[in-house]
Amino acid sequence: MIKKKIDKKEKINLLYIVSKSFDINNKKRDILNDLYLNEKEKKILKYDFGLDFENESNIIRMKTKTNEFFDKKRVLSEIRKKQKNKKIDGLVFIKGGGNDLDYFDDIVFCEKIVELGVPFITAIGHTNDNDLLLSQLSDANYNTPTRLGIGFLEIYNTINSENIEEKLGSAKTKNVIFMFIIVILLGYSIFSTFFMKREVKEKNETTKIEEVSREKNIKIEEVKKEEKNNTTKNTLKENLNNLKEKIITPEKKESNNQKNISTKKVENKSKKLIYSEDYLYTVLSWKGYRGERAIQEFQRDNGMKVTGKVDENLLKKLGIKIEYK
Repeated sequence: MIKKKIDKKEKINLLYIVSKSFDINNKKRDILNDLYLNEKEKKILKYDFGLDFENESNIIRMKTKTNEFFDKKRVLSEIRKKQKNKKIDGLVFIKGGGNDLDYFDDIVFCEKIVELGVPFITAIGHTNDNDLLLSQLSDANYNTPTRLGIGFLEIYNTINSENIEEKLGSAKTKNVIFMFIIVILLGYSIFSTFFMKREVKEKNETTKIEEVSREKNIKIEEVKKEEKNNTTKNTLKENLNNLKEKIITPEKKESNNQKNISTKKVENKSKKLIYSEDYLYTVLSWKGYRGERAIQEFQRDNGMKVTGKVDENLLKKLGIKIEYK
């Protein structure tokens, strides 16, 4: 459905149910920021997937810590209101990993979502949180919110590349047809001039036939003379070759004594860091960094080289003891 609407340049009416934003160390954290890397990707999600980051007209914020029972009723009622106002193409549930995931394992809540009769997508938690009931019931489940953003952008890029290929293909067919017409016109002009000159050539050719026959007779006589001379030359060459074979000594054979060169491979042994990935993400979450881009955001905020990989500098900055294998 999403592919068809983007291909036809129709607006997609998706309703996003997202966890609330919060402040850590005077810095606002929002799970929606994990869906894109730059402003270009943010614009694609906004204009092609209807994700209204500013007004949040199609976003419902949910609470998963306090008063869960009443908040579930509120979320369901708001979804029903949106359905009455305009047709909703689908629901998208987005929340980062951690505790507070019982919300999506509630049988009653999940049953109410299915009864709405609307296809829905889930992007809840980390890669090990996919056993949640709502994730299993979804029409499409992404391991993390970051993977959801990547999936949406992949759909957009594939459709755009297909459209470009179709335009190039149509342009190529037009060029081929144009060249074919030019070839036909050139052929017609060449053949027309050829037939006009044919009559003049036929008259000239009749006068030249006699001259050609005379020249042929002269050439035949010359060829016969050359054949006689060639036969005498060939006999002389054969005699000379026989003499050369007897006189010239055979060449000496070269001895092939080559030394074997043995090559030794030098193994570069490199040290490998030992670290607990869960502990690393826990320390990052204490500092207000979550999701798959937590390492990249921490490196960027602390003036480090943004690699997204674990190295000695990152472990030192987080105060984690460095150990090697």
